Amino acid sequence: RAPMPGQLRLEPFKKEHAALLDDYGAQAWVKDYFEACLDDAEDGLAVSVWVDQDFIGCAGLAPVHDYRAIAWALFVPGYPQHFIKVHRATKAFLREHLKAFPRIEAYIDPEFTRAIRWVKSLGFREECGYKPYFFPDGRAGAEWVMLREN
Repeated sequence: RAPMPGQLRLEPFKKEHAALLDDYGAQAWVKDYFEACLDDAEDGLAVSVWVDQDFIGCAGLAPVHDYRAIAWALFVPGYPQHFIKVHRATKAFLREHLKAFPRIEAYIDPEFTRAIRWVKSLGFREECGYKPYFFPDGRAGAEWVMLREN
């Protein structure tokens, strides 16, 4: 069955998909860090996001231990018309993986207000405010957490 035009498609993440992220937009600071972690991203806990033949980003979880993982997402700028579809797919992905990881964390640049609005709408809550010198370039980071309901 052929996908309908504009249909969102998720595929298992592959390292070569990282080369398709030629513009990281507001997430440019993460490029070197992400490229150093590509082997771990290909472990089955990450997906690549496509609309028709267009690669629009990738997202996944980095396990810390059996009960905790860190969520990450990188999207190519310029696809706002697909945000609702991406949001729904992300919410389903997180809900499914909360079964395996009762605690999922996200670390956000406090100046990246769109990302903060998004993690809030996904169900994360801010846990401990800003952590100075959290990101590799010395900026502060904000910790957000999603917990499995028992």
